[in-house]
Amino acid sequence: MSGPPGLSSEVPGAGADADGAIAPRVGGDRGARPRPGRYGPGGAGHGHFDLHNRPGADRAAVGLGQLERIDGIVARKRWMGAEYTRRLKDIKGLQLPTEEPWARNVYWMYGVVLSEEVEMDATQLALRLQELGVETRPFFWGMHEQPVFRKQGLFVNEHYPMAERLARRGLYLPSGLALTEDQLARVCDAVHEVLS
Repeated sequence: MSGPPGLSSEVPGAGADADGAIAPRVGGDRGARPRPGRYGPGGAGHGHFDLHNRPGADRAAVGLGQLERIDGIVARKRWMGAEYTRRLKDIKGLQLPTEEPWARNVYWMYGVVLSEEVEMDATQLALRLQELGVETRPFFWGMHEQPVFRKQGLFVNEHYPMAERLARRGLYLPSGLALTEDQLARVCDAVHEVLS
């Protein structure tokens, strides 16, 4: 029950050099996209520097097409965010996204964070939800824990407790544009079942 992010011009396999040597690193699963069942450094992080910085014409065309539909996409994502919040707000120990008077959340992804009073971490929650048919994605790990930077000798012996806590206690619920109201309700029912 997961789908692509709300706005995405990702086209797997779109990049390659003349002899195909770079193609595996710029197309498909580049390491930046969270992979199912891959929690921890390298699972929702960057393992190497990519040469995937310039979009090709096909990706640019997809992005332009999405911009033509941006108002509808944002409205759909905001509806999902409001529905998730309405259905999950009573679960003790589950921090939900917020909105402030000065900032409007478009809910590109719907991230939740487990408080310390919840005995399981995000990996355990994801596995329990997966058993109930709900696929989730982990939060990204802090830059100081990204393998690409550690390989460069950066962030040696540095710790950032808030980033580390969020990476270990947060995850994203399904929030693709194709998610139906019934599917969203099933996700919420599963979260209630696991955390109640």
